[in-house]
Amino acid sequence: MKKIINLICFVCLIPTVKAEELYCWSVSGLNIRETPSPKGNILGKLEFGQKIDIDLINQEYSNYYEDIFLIGIKEDNSADIKFKGSWLKMEFNGIIGYVFSGYLSRFPSFLIEKEDQEIRCETFKKYMVRNYKLLNYNNVIWDSIFFDNKVRSFSWENGITVINDNNDKGIGSNIIFAEMTPNEALLFVKFYFQLLNIKNPEDRSKLHASTNFYGQSVTYEKYEINFPAPDGKITILILGSAVVISYYGSC
Repeated sequence: MKKIINLICFVCLIPTVKAEELYCWSVSGLNIRETPSPKGNILGKLEFGQKIDIDLINQEYSNYYEDIFLIGIKEDNSADIKFKGSWLKMEFNGIIGYVFSGYLSRFPSFLIEKEDQEIRCETFKKYMVRNYKLLNYNNVIWDSIFFDNKVRSFSWENGITVINDNNDKGIGSNIIFAEMTPNEALLFVKFYFQLLNIKNPEDRSKLHASTNFYGQSVTYEKYEINFPAPDGKITILILGSAVVISYYGSC
């Protein structure tokens, strides 16, 4: 009897494997393919913003794949910034297939509106208010601009912190995520900085700092992106499981 009781207790202590909740951040939707390949037959599609559950524990993680996020500086193809990942096996609405992990995030997607060929994205303020609770602030409107040479910090649940540095020379900010992957950081930057409608010249040698967004994958842990107007730079720094997204723009 004692052995049976011990066995029951052991079974009850075994942690339940819960599928990860992921959101689709591909504006055009994310194809569900029959095989783990960009050439696999399309069985269905996840719509932008769709929340799905995928078991990341019992996963095949087959066929590594890359997709371009932002072209690199001038003619240097090696500097291109890319979404990197594998094909995840999943089941959705009775369909069993594979989706590319690069466009999936644990963070809820931004809201967007489509008008003709342009896509408009909600502001960072609206996104944060809609999804997270503000825990600590300096008794000022957190996204206000103050040219008083002061630094202000704001903290949200889920380990998100914003540090604003606004002065008479320019505007700077650091957005810190306690837990975020490089792909999730790239997706966040794409929507936060409204990179949805950018069009770069076909000849990358004609990229110009005052008119074009372009990137540079400095190392696996660091990305730098030219911010044309106002003149500045966006930096993504990967610190283990944490990510710091920084930007500075001159007035």
